[in-house]
Amino acid sequence: MRTGAKKEADKFDSYLPPSLSEYLELSFSTEGPWGANCEDIVPPSDHYVWDFEVRANLNAKKTQLSWPEIPAGEKKLYLLDVETQTRINMQEVNEYPFEVDDAPRKFRLYYGDSKFIEENLTPDHVALGQVFPNPTAGLVQLSLALPDGQTNYQVR
Repeated sequence: MRTGAKKEADKFDSYLPPSLSEYLELSFSTEGPWGANCEDIVPPSDHYVWDFEVRANLNAKKTQLSWPEIPAGEKKLYLLDVETQTRINMQEVNEYPFEVDDAPRKFRLYYGDSKFIEENLTPDHVALGQVFPNPTAGLVQLSLALPDGQTNYQVR
């Protein structure tokens, strides 16, 4: 966030150059005059949600998002993997491994106080997470995301 920035494309945003060969790129949903944003600077706000996606055509399908340590405070920052509905508290961990394929992988960043996060960071579809740890010889964890307001759920 930056004073003087706009929600739409402006001089503070950065844009992706055209992809010519193997690539791994992150782009925000805001389109500017030169294409997709790879950096989306917005005006200061008490809360905000950014949508972005990761695209790749790499032979190696495993990659990760990583970020510097974010100090704990009144405001929270969460990453949501839209496909798996996995929530990551970015103040507790500083990386998120995932697999990429030919389709863009969609993510969402949530910034705000605890109330904003609780009200807005809710699953929008049923999602069954990966078994962790894998491989294992003992106890495993399996995350399950269920949207609010339903009484019957279907997992495939």
